[in-house]
Amino acid sequence: MKLNKIILSFCVSILGLYSCSIAPTLSKFPVSDIRLGVNKADVKKQCGFPFRSDVFTRNHKRIDVLYYKEPARVECEKFIITTALTFENDSLVSIIQSDRLISGLELSVDSLRRR
Repeated sequence: MKLNKIILSFCVSILGLYSCSIAPTLSKFPVSDIRLGVNKADVKKQCGFPFRSDVFTRNHKRIDVLYYKEPARVECEKFIITTALTFENDSLVSIIQSDRLISGLELSVDSLRRR
């Protein structure tokens, strides 16, 4: 009986350690398939609609920024990867990806009030 408990606890420990050692999850956003210089309509056709977009004028040029988000995991930590695509006069000029650790996020009072 004691041996069974030891074997069971060993198996559970190994399983727990193994679940945290899974290879990193990479971004699935098709950055390598998007070329600088393409227009906004082609990007939306390939990637879908963004979760947010900004439009403003800088140096007499129209600037559009499309933001896409996706979840990712590295080891046991969860992240949100944000990809920002910047267009000048409907031509893609930059692609920037950033990540944010979400494991320790807490709900704020404001987010609780929005229902």
